[in-house]
Amino acid sequence: MNEINRQIEQQLLGAIIWLETPIDRVAWLNPQDFSFPEHQVIWGVIKNLYEKKNPINELTVWEAVKIELMKGRNDFIPLTDDYILALTDGVEGLHYMSKNIHSLGRSIRGASLKTKLAEGLEPEEAKVLINEMVVPQETKIFKLKDIITEQIKELGTGEHLNNMGLSTGLKPLDKYIVGLKKCDLIVLSGRPSSGKTTLALNIALNVAEQGIDVAYFNLEMSGKQLANKIISRKAQINSTSFNEKIIEHDLKKMFQYGNNLSELPLKIVDKGSTTLEEIRTLLKTDNPGLVVIDQLLKVRPPVKRNRLDQEIADITFGLKEMAKEFEIPVLLLHQVNREVEKRADKRPMLADLRDSGSIEQDADIVIFIHRDILFDEMADSHKVLIRVAKNKMGIICDIAKAIKFYGEFSEFKENDGSVYS
Repeated sequence: MNEINRQIEQQLLGAIIWLETPIDRVAWLNPQDFSFPEHQVIWGVIKNLYEKKNPINELTVWEAVKIELMKGRNDFIPLTDDYILALTDGVEGLHYMSKNIHSLGRSIRGASLKTKLAEGLEPEEAKVLINEMVVPQETKIFKLKDIITEQIKELGTGEHLNNMGLSTGLKPLDKYIVGLKKCDLIVLSGRPSSGKTTLALNIALNVAEQGIDVAYFNLEMSGKQLANKIISRKAQINSTSFNEKIIEHDLKKMFQYGNNLSELPLKIVDKGSTTLEEIRTLLKTDNPGLVVIDQLLKVRPPVKRNRLDQEIADITFGLKEMAKEFEIPVLLLHQVNREVEKRADKRPMLADLRDSGSIEQDADIVIFIHRDILFDEMADSHKVLIRVAKNKMGIICDIAKAIKFYGEFSEFKENDGSVYS
């Protein structure tokens, strides 16, 4: 990890020295954010030059570093003019580094935070530290005229249709949410056994069938259980038959569809829990077009807090930031509070989300699944209500009759019927 940190720090310092101008995008970094003493000295002089509005290049930085070294406090630091020059060797290209300066800064700040937390800080000390070390979002300022001109251009060429969102595979749902859009955090919620995992898996498969890479964090059930759901849906084999010896006809269907499924760009991360850092690492290496996380309470918070709602706030904020940074939709599953069972009307509302404050705030879209049969054994087992309870860029609505749930085949299907709001 130290070598990776060194390379990241060298890339950022080299880009700043070579490009001369982009320090304003990472000016929030402090010398102590860097892991290596030599880099702390270099960043200190770079920030000093920046604050005094002096030019930043190989010559000015080395001259300022020499002055620092002459003060006698940094004799132990192995710094030479060759080291300064070598920092620019790894810079692969002006455009690439300019685009990724902010991301490099985030990585350095994050590594610094992780190191300090590992030192065994008390919860309250850690909370103060996190508040102090929050990575600012990159500020983009546009003139109104430029925004309007660009938007009219996109509307005229049809370019705006590129972010209409990935299709969920269910037209009645797509009609209202306009698909799964880049940068959106979409929360899918319901009581246990309502079909959250089934719907999320249906969506993941539908997106993968569009040729889009999907990362599915399977934190709630075993990998074999998830595989059974996939096989049942795609081969249309009743899942109850999995409790007995599989007949030859069904076995052939399983092999047929299994071979087809193996070609889909769907990666399943099968773990009991995960962290924001692990999710971020996968996003950097695999670059998926959709991330599905089943479910929120299995994501470990970056810092242990005294209250669960505070930990959930850290997680949902982090996931929303990832959606924006990597420009992908993140589909997050979460449970509805048990309190809904005490009401006469058991259809879920935003207030029914467990520890709902930050979830309701950070989510762009909140979708609930409600099935009457969970509360009335005489109800139609295929009847399902899909409620879009929050929709930042659209309307809220109830979708009924147009979608049915077939639990025996682990599938949500469109149905000929009406859609009402």
